[in-house]
Amino acid sequence: MIALIAGELLKLRTTRMAYGLLGALLLVVAIATVAVIVDTPADELAHDEDQGGLFGTAALGVIFLLLLGVMIMSGEFRHGTITQTLLITPNRWKVLAAKLVGGGLLGLAFGVLAELFALVLEVPLLQIKGVDFVFGDTGRSLVIGTLLATTVCGMLGVALGSVIRNQVVAIIVVFVALLIVEGILTAVTESRWPEIPKYFPGHAISGVIDADETTHSRWGSLGVLAGYVLVLAGAGGKFVFQRDVNSIQA
Repeated sequence: MIALIAGELLKLRTTRMAYGLLGALLLVVAIATVAVIVDTPADELAHDEDQGGLFGTAALGVIFLLLLGVMIMSGEFRHGTITQTLLITPNRWKVLAAKLVGGGLLGLAFGVLAELFALVLEVPLLQIKGVDFVFGDTGRSLVIGTLLATTVCGMLGVALGSVIRNQVVAIIVVFVALLIVEGILTAVTESRWPEIPKYFPGHAISGVIDADETTHSRWGSLGVLAGYVLVLAGAGGKFVFQRDVNSIQA
């Protein structure tokens, strides 16, 4: 199993798309961090609760982790490498599990890099504004939430990619579901059934990062996302991976 996970990580290290998505994530972090610090008066950046939100800028790029996870799985179908992968490792559940772990580890790595990058930007920019850097409870909470979110989003993307083999369709589903469908469903249900939107993936991701009254607690939201991963991965493993190799690739 360890060898399978190492193999997945090696594939990702040699994939240009992974570096492209990392670059996009860091660009989002840079824009958000600089914009917030430049536009916020110095006296509003002096305390932990004021600066804490800066550590949440990395969370703005969680969609890139979903896309990366999708590409880890559906890319095998798109490029036809799934055949070789399954011939080398006939146990398809192990292959799927290795990809889920690989997606989670890469999501964690992306989250760590994004938070460190945000820190590198924050410290000198705050000094320029004459503000001391503070890393307190608010900042720590957002860092923990962001790392959890990027990790589980990497796994969620893999799980989705195991069900939707067409990479383009899977990517479209990610954008449409999070940016359009969830918004519509939330508007329809939140006034009469306010508990229902808490189970939507976007709300669950927000709850993991920074829970509020519109979401479950951090750990409750994490449980919701884990449920999505298990259901989608189970469906992918059962109905897609259990088919013969040629039909899977088709």
